[in-house]
Amino acid sequence: MTSNEQQTQYARPDSEVQGRKGKNRLKLGYISGVVMATGAAMAFGVSVSHRGTTATDFPLVTSGRSGTGGGLTVAGGGKPSQVAQAPGDGKADRSVDAFARYSAQETPARENGTADLRTFESVYGLVDDHYVDTLPDATKMSRGAVRAMVSSLGDPNSFFVEPEQRALLDSEAKGRFAGIGAVIGIKGQKKEGYTDYKIVVVDPLPGSPAAKAGLKSGDIITHVDGKWVLGSDPILQISRLNEKYESRDPDDRSALIKELEAARKRTLGGVRFMLAQMQLRKGSGEKRTLTVERAGSAAPIKADLVTALTDVDPVTTKPVNGGKANLVRISLFTDKTAPEVKEALAGLPKGQGIVLDLRGNPGGSLAEAQKVGALFAPGKPFAVEIGQAGKRTRLTSSGAAGTGHPLVVLVDKGTARTAEALAASLQDASSATLIGGRTFGDGMSRMLYNLRDGSGFVLTTGKLISPKGYDWQLANGLAPKVPLTPGLTEDQVVAKAVAVLRNLPRTIAAAPVKKAQP
Repeated sequence: MTSNEQQTQYARPDSEVQGRKGKNRLKLGYISGVVMATGAAMAFGVSVSHRGTTATDFPLVTSGRSGTGGGLTVAGGGKPSQVAQAPGDGKADRSVDAFARYSAQETPARENGTADLRTFESVYGLVDDHYVDTLPDATKMSRGAVRAMVSSLGDPNSFFVEPEQRALLDSEAKGRFAGIGAVIGIKGQKKEGYTDYKIVVVDPLPGSPAAKAGLKSGDIITHVDGKWVLGSDPILQISRLNEKYESRDPDDRSALIKELEAARKRTLGGVRFMLAQMQLRKGSGEKRTLTVERAGSAAPIKADLVTALTDVDPVTTKPVNGGKANLVRISLFTDKTAPEVKEALAGLPKGQGIVLDLRGNPGGSLAEAQKVGALFAPGKPFAVEIGQAGKRTRLTSSGAAGTGHPLVVLVDKGTARTAEALAASLQDASSATLIGGRTFGDGMSRMLYNLRDGSGFVLTTGKLISPKGYDWQLANGLAPKVPLTPGLTEDQVVAKAVAVLRNLPRTIAAAPVKKAQP
C-alpha cells in the first residue's frame, strides 16, 4: 500500500463522525496518517514512510540512563550511528546518539491501533464540526498531535522537534555547533510521584563559549538567564505537595509550607526543561547568564557568556615521547572521523605506539566508531544493541587488517555513548588498555524520525552493551584498568599513558563482565 493510499484509507467516513466536509476529511487523513505512522514507528523502531516522511541524518541529541533518566546532548553540539539494512542502497545509519540515516520504507498500520485511531478521528471530527473559532491549519494540528504522543512517553530524551530545531541538528551533524558549545547530560532523581531532571555539563567543546566561561564537567545548570530550569512538571509537583499538606497534622506543616512556596516561586520564574536545552544549543552573538551548582563549591556559580558557532575538528594528532609514539585525539564521531584517523595512521611505522585519546568525546556516529574500531581490532565484535522486547543485535568492526600499532586509550567522565562503546569493544578484544577516569555511563540509542513538513521527533530505541556483556550504563561508566589521580597536568597524563604503552604486554586485560539486565 502506498503512502497516499494509506492516507485516503484513514480519511474514509466513520459512523462516529458526521457532517465533515470533503476538504476536512482530507486534512484529517493527513493528520491521522501521521499519527498512525508515528505510532507504528514508535512500536517497531523503523523509519516512517508517510507522504514522503523519512528518518534521515541528524546529530547527537540526547541519551538516557535506564531507571535514572540520565542522558546527554550537545548544547550546540551533535553526533551519530549504527549500520542497519534499509530499502534503496541497502545501507543506513541507525543512531545511538540520534544520528540516523535511513531510506524511506513503508510502515504497516497496527491492527490493535484501529480503535485508538477512531477515537482520534472522533475527537478531531467533533472539534472540526463544533469548535466556535477557526481551526488552526493541518500542519499545526498534526505537529501538536505528534508532540503530545511523544510527550506521553514520559521520556525527556524522546521529544518533538520543529523544522528550525531539525535544521540545527543537521548543522551539528556537519561539525558546526551553535549556542554555548557544551556537551550536556540529563540526569533524573526519583521523587514522590515524579522525577526531577537536571541538566549536567558533560564536557565543554574546545574553544567554545562554555569553555571560555569556565564551565566544567559535572556542573549542574540550574538557571538560564536568571530563570529556574524546570526539570519536572511544576503543576504535578505542587499537586503532590498539596496532597502531603492536606494529610499532615496542622502543627506539622511548616516545612511543607516552605517547600510549597519554593515550588510555586520556581514555577512562576522558571523555564521549561526542553526550552532551556534549546536555548543552550542555539544562537550566535546572544548573551546568556548561567547559574551552576558545582561539587566542592558552597555557593552557586554564575557564568556570563556570548553564544557563538563552534567548529570542532573531530581528529587531531601529535607525536609524543620524543616521536616514539603518537597521540590521536578523537573529539567526536562524524562522517569525517574514520577517514581522518586512517590517514593519520597511514604514515606511521608499524609497531609504533598509539595513545588514542577519547577524553571529552560525547559520542557520535556509531558507524564511524565501528570503522575506527576496525582499524585496531578488525573483525572483532564491536557491541551488542538491546532493542524492543530485549531483542539483541551483534555489531562487528568489519575490516581486513588492523594497523599493527600497540594501543592505549585515554578516557574520563566526558567520554560517553559511542566513545564508550569503542573503548569497551577494544578492551573486550584485549586490543587496548583503558587509562584515566571512569566514563560518563550512557549507552542509550536514539533515532530522529524526519516528517515531511520539516519537523521530526527523537525516540529512544535501544541500548548498547559491550560484546562480552559489560553494561557500562548499569555500572555508571567504564572503570579504566589504569586509573589516574585527578589534577594531573596534560603532560603528566600523556607521560603515564606512554609508560603503560611501553609495558603493554603486561597491562592488557579484558574488562570485568557485568551482565546487562534485560
